Amino acid sequence: MRDHRQGVARDFLAKNTKPIITCEMDDRVKHLELYPLEEVIKELNICYFNNTVPYAIAYAIYYGAKELCLYGLDYTYKNVSMAEAGRACTEFWCAIATTRGIKIEVAHSSGLLDTNVPENEKLYGYHRLDDPLVQSHKSGGLLITRQSKVEPPEPLDQDPIIFGRHDHKYMNGGEEKNV
Repeated sequence: MRDHRQGVARDFLAKNTKPIITCEMDDRVKHLELYPLEEVIKELNICYFNNTVPYAIAYAIYYGAKELCLYGLDYTYKNVSMAEAGRACTEFWCAIATTRGIKIEVAHSSGLLDTNVPENEKLYGYHRLDDPLVQSHKSGGLLITRQSKVEPPEPLDQDPIIFGRHDHKYMNGGEEKNV
């Protein structure tokens, strides 16, 4: 019996009209572009790439991206004893991106950048204090304050809206729409 996933990549590559960044050209595939590795390394003065995500983040920095939306990059899971080695490299490149003013958006449930850690546990050592310092976001900036001074979030009047992979404004050619 044929697995329905067989041929998906072949079909995608045959129909695709957008550039695919790669490290090696292949005449069988249209629209390939070589990753500008030497240019990226020279411009950013860093050569640390141990999985595909850091290449993508460095590429975005090189081309002047303003925002990166990172989903599906869950390098560690609860109850798993070994983390994928690429997490450190990816978080390193996220730090480089933020120092250049690039906004980083990570799924709330992701372990990447400890996004899934409760706000009152993010600052190691302070989490054990009676009124710990906590981080929160206000007016697009990072705020560090005592937990007792953080205003609780407004209660939801309705069920939260859950977005899928096709709901983000950067999908669908930049248009904000649900598919």
